[in-house]
Amino acid sequence: METFNLYNGVIIPAIGSGTNNFGRSDSNDFTSALNGDFSAMDSAIRVGYRMFDTAMSYGNEEGIGKCIADSGVPREEFFIMSKIPNRAPYNDGSSNIRKSVEASLANMKMDYFDMFFIHKAVDDSAAKRGEKMDIETTAALWNTLAELYREGKFRAIGVSNFDCEQLTALMSATNIVPMANEIRCNPAMRNTETIKFCKEKNILPIAHSPLSFSTAPGVFQVDEEFKTLLADIGSRYGKSWAQVQLRYNYQNGVASIPRSSKERNQAGNLDIFDFSLTEEEMGLLSR
Repeated sequence: METFNLYNGVIIPAIGSGTNNFGRSDSNDFTSALNGDFSAMDSAIRVGYRMFDTAMSYGNEEGIGKCIADSGVPREEFFIMSKIPNRAPYNDGSSNIRKSVEASLANMKMDYFDMFFIHKAVDDSAAKRGEKMDIETTAALWNTLAELYREGKFRAIGVSNFDCEQLTALMSATNIVPMANEIRCNPAMRNTETIKFCKEKNILPIAHSPLSFSTAPGVFQVDEEFKTLLADIGSRYGKSWAQVQLRYNYQNGVASIPRSSKERNQAGNLDIFDFSLTEEEMGLLSR
């Protein structure tokens, strides 16, 4: 496994796994009912994943934590990331924030998270109403997470789904630079501007949904021509289009957390470190 360094010196794997559909009745729908089947988590650990991305809002923390505890792999070999929703009651004052974090750790049966995020700058329900980020509430949430970081509850702190404007507002209000920003970076949405901004500020970009052809939740724009380009490049190296996409992210300084419930695909997503894309190929894929 290759790695990246956060600005506080913490080392983070270049590839991890999403978990929002683990333990659910429909592996393709992260809003489906929980059924207790965490075989996908078990197989991910078995094939070599050590970084896992979860969140309070996924509702499956207990199952994820149990798989980690039962794996036989020491806790310190894992890099576990989680997120707090930017909505009441989670973000409603320092006391509630701290209680939410402690409850999440208890669900996961852990003493600390390796990385902890604000899940979104604007919660989904607020976004549907056309609301913008509440900087006062978000800054208070961020400041409390920074306190918990200094207390050792997190090894690193970051944000998720923040754009350049939102990052700038948060840093201006708190003088605390996130260590990472988890955003979309996939064939349909490169998020070039935000990634460039993050690199300038020494913020590690982490791609969620890196193999999805989506620009927003529920919005899919499959570009068959571009998918063919990825596949054609992959054929030169004996790799799949998905492996080329993940390799592109890695060479572009972006960590990735692809999500799969199939062991074969999980293993394939880790197998991207034995080839390199040329400068020309990187240029063709930069869109």
